[in-house]
Amino acid sequence: MATMETSPLLQLPSTPLLHLLRLLPHSTLGNLAASCSFLHATIHSSPSLWRRLTLLPTMVATVAVTQSFFALLRRHGRHVTAVRMKMAKGKEVHWNIVQEGQVLGVLALSCPHLRHLAIPYINLGSSNSNYNGSSNYVGNLIKLIVNSLPHLISLEVRQLDAYSAASSAGGLEDLAELQDLTHLALSVLNTRKTEKKLAAVFSKLHNLRKVSLGVSGMFQGSPLIGSAAFLPNLVANNLQLEEVELDMQIKVTSKKKAMMKRRGVTLRQVWGPLGYESTDDEM
Repeated sequence: MATMETSPLLQLPSTPLLHLLRLLPHSTLGNLAASCSFLHATIHSSPSLWRRLTLLPTMVATVAVTQSFFALLRRHGRHVTAVRMKMAKGKEVHWNIVQEGQVLGVLALSCPHLRHLAIPYINLGSSNSNYNGSSNYVGNLIKLIVNSLPHLISLEVRQLDAYSAASSAGGLEDLAELQDLTHLALSVLNTRKTEKKLAAVFSKLHNLRKVSLGVSGMFQGSPLIGSAAFLPNLVANNLQLEEVELDMQIKVTSKKKAMMKRRGVTLRQVWGPLGYESTDDEM
């Protein structure tokens, strides 16, 4: 077996080497950097490796691992422009509100140029928007995002859940403060109140170019989002809007479809998970 000193990896020119390193999870990059002085220097002196971060819950599973990860963020955070928090496939390890709050807090402090955020799950059941006795956040994560990362350009929340329809709607209203948003992808609670709150949010945002909206079922018998009443506000207040992607459960009348066509806005309705994958230019 080749040792690290004789590994073919170390013989690669810088361009293909950096390409291979960009394919690795950032947790692995930290371990690889500790394997030899050459890789340590390469990894820690290459801003392109840290521009887009993919984070897994295993990166904050223990105190030691969390501290190591946060140290990497403090070292390289100035280069970070995009963060995608993902679930760990095939493992019984999931993000919880405390971990998400910790990570968002460190991102806000360490990543001044962060403009793109994707988070798999937000639970708005807690209305207490503050910190507990330690550094663990226990409140409304949307409010934390708005306060800590006010200049986000894109935000994706794959599942936005709540213990009550009222708390879900309240959290949605906070999104109106993200005035720089151009891309928004949400999966929201499927109620009439949600529909009204979305209309209010879209009346205050003015730079959206793409919106993806999924619905996550019914809460205690609440009616479906039926009329897409938020669409007129979305189209009228976002002159650069190019595409709207909606869950098939959201009914769009022929009148609203005609309105979107006149404005040159593409409407897509699909079953299943929604959202957009940012291009390299966007990220």
